[in-house]
Amino acid sequence: MRRFALAPLILALGLPLLADNHKKIRLPTIEEAKYFSNEVIKKECINKKNIQECESKYVTKKFKLAEQIFFSCEKLPDPNGCKSFELYMAGTLDSNRILNQIRNQCKSSKDYMLCFSETESKERTRLEIKRNKEKLILVHKCKEKLDCYYDANGDYYLDKNSFKVTSDDFVVYNQRRYTYPWGVDGTKSKNQNLGKFEEIERIGIDCKNRTRLSLSGNYNLKFSKDVSKQELKNNSSYLMNDQIFKLSCEGKIHPSINKTASQIIFGNMNELDQIQFDLRMNTNSKNKTNPKESKFHEECKNANDYFGCINYKENK
Repeated sequence: MRRFALAPLILALGLPLLADNHKKIRLPTIEEAKYFSNEVIKKECINKKNIQECESKYVTKKFKLAEQIFFSCEKLPDPNGCKSFELYMAGTLDSNRILNQIRNQCKSSKDYMLCFSETESKERTRLEIKRNKEKLILVHKCKEKLDCYYDANGDYYLDKNSFKVTSDDFVVYNQRRYTYPWGVDGTKSKNQNLGKFEEIERIGIDCKNRTRLSLSGNYNLKFSKDVSKQELKNNSSYLMNDQIFKLSCEGKIHPSINKTASQIIFGNMNELDQIQFDLRMNTNSKNKTNPKESKFHEECKNANDYFGCINYKENK
């Protein structure tokens, strides 16, 4: 979406910035901010009798809003990032609540645009969790600093309200990873609120055969009783398997759904997931390396993200 280059234009026209004693600074709402786009103005004015007059009114409003933006942003640690967000990105959002959350979270940030990206993602996910009425319970806590922010690790939560029994007798549920920013030690209690929930991953458990089905493939489950104390110390996913199997297969009867596990897990893949899945499952692909040929196969075979684990180990 192309935008007016308002910053140099305002300076070139010599428009004054607001005085320090200005009564009230009011940043634009999403509805107002979208008019920083030429395309939006043209669309708004295309059917007007006097198109020029219509466009001129919006340009005048833009200059007034830009003046307020410049004054407000100049006081922040990253004024240029703040201006870029307000002039080019604010109007692309779809929620004033998220817009205000970004402004509150990022006003003290030294990298406003990075903060905007992270805050928007985090807030959207939080609203999605609330809308879905997810009851997230922790089943795996990262034990070491590095494990808390590497892509295939972090904390693991499952949604207790999502359990269903499929037509082919799998128990499926929704899982979310909770990851921390690079360098943040997620093992410390003071940092627990600094992470963010990732997108839902759908998992299937075959209680009879004790296997786990996901986008990573179909693998046998190993439990804490099946491994040595040293293995258990090195890989906490065995304890996670204990919890998940108990919740999935023991005690509570889950509601049924008239779909197979494959339909639920693989039926809603986005384009990137589909490409990755095809590479993993297509043994004839020239781009695919058989993971069992990797020297890290044994070490990674029970990891939550098998392919992510192998990729990390091989490129470490």
